[in-house]
Amino acid sequence: MGKLIKFEFRKIFKSKYLYVLLSISLVLVAITGAIQKLLPTVLTFVATGFLVEETTMTPYAFAKSSLTISFSLISGILISLNATEDFAHSTIKNIFSKGYSRKSVFISKYLVSLVACFIIAVSNFIFALIIGSMFFDSKEIIEEYAFYIYLGQILAVIAYHALYFFIAYSLRRIGPSIAICVLISGLAALLFTLIDYLLKSSDQIVSRYWIDNVVVNLTNKNTDDELLVPNLLTLTGYIVTFFLGGFFINSRKEV
Repeated sequence: MGKLIKFEFRKIFKSKYLYVLLSISLVLVAITGAIQKLLPTVLTFVATGFLVEETTMTPYAFAKSSLTISFSLISGILISLNATEDFAHSTIKNIFSKGYSRKSVFISKYLVSLVACFIIAVSNFIFALIIGSMFFDSKEIIEEYAFYIYLGQILAVIAYHALYFFIAYSLRRIGPSIAICVLISGLAALLFTLIDYLLKSSDQIVSRYWIDNVVVNLTNKNTDDELLVPNLLTLTGYIVTFFLGGFFINSRKEV
């Protein structure tokens, strides 16, 4: 399987879409930073007529929030392209003809696309830290639970990947996979919110466990530390569920 993993790495690093998507994500980070820098000043000027620089954002807080800027969208597209291209172009049969098992192909694609997602996530974080240092006040105190917050963000990257890989590898078609991965965040959030409404829950007992809402707490400027353990457990549940689900479908579905 080692040769297959090397092949998958070579293929994704030679692809154009990885670098295009990475570039788009970095541009979106820069645009978001500029908006958060300028918008409070503009709103204050409109309200008072005085040009006063007002922002509570800090470099650490901006870097911490980088996972919510574009990662979900970009990673969904990236995983859809990487997981389905061999099926879409019928080159998957050539791979199987070389004696590789379904398990080997699944795991190699899973690991390589996961590494690609981490490349984008880490690049966004570093770039956001640079942009934040340029735009915002650097005097801040790192949170006491920063280690657990970033552990949660690491789990969030893996959870997003597990979800999108499950969708893409189940469908094995580029277009539908991209469409569902792009739309699922909004549709799932709407569904869970509707369930909370029907249950007449003011505490979001269902929707707060949707992956996007879990990530919100981990990327907010002021993370609720009481939710850290539930957040970590919820993300771990997503990872295990969708990895095993994808592995099961891979073993059952015809090529």
